[in-house]
Amino acid sequence: IPERLNVAEGVILVCCADGDQFDKVMDHMRDASTAAGAKPRIHTLANHGGALLVSPDCPLFHEFGKISGFMVTQLTQARAMKEIDTIVLSVHAPCGAAGMAHINVVELIGHMMQAKNLVKESLHGVKVLCVLFVDFGGGDKQSFTIARKDWYRFLQSL
Repeated sequence: IPERLNVAEGVILVCCADGDQFDKVMDHMRDASTAAGAKPRIHTLANHGGALLVSPDCPLFHEFGKISGFMVTQLTQARAMKEIDTIVLSVHAPCGAAGMAHINVVELIGHMMQAKNLVKESLHGVKVLCVLFVDFGGGDKQSFTIARKDWYRFLQSL
């Protein structure tokens, strides 16, 4: 996690509820807090799909309308209750919820970037970090921080 983020005051983590991946995500967040010299303070919003649900164009749970509005409300309330201005949006691959909606990894990251845009527009003054957790199998799990500008530059190169 970049040093410019104030993880010492805590983070609001939007992640998937997948029990096979959750420990890796939480370990990563705890390690980042400890490395910053802080006691981990992680306010977690965990649902199937994680940060995908914050994207206004995500097809997950479309039968309930725009889930993104609900998720932004959850983030707004969490920020007010916990006085935390650092938000971590995370997704993982492979993701069962994304697979059910036929969302590939490029679309997965695209939705995470849309989620970041919406959060930055809706909650002024927050710092938002996007993290992709990848399970390569055989116990090999890695995390990747994805910057918005780098993602858009990558897309332009295609």
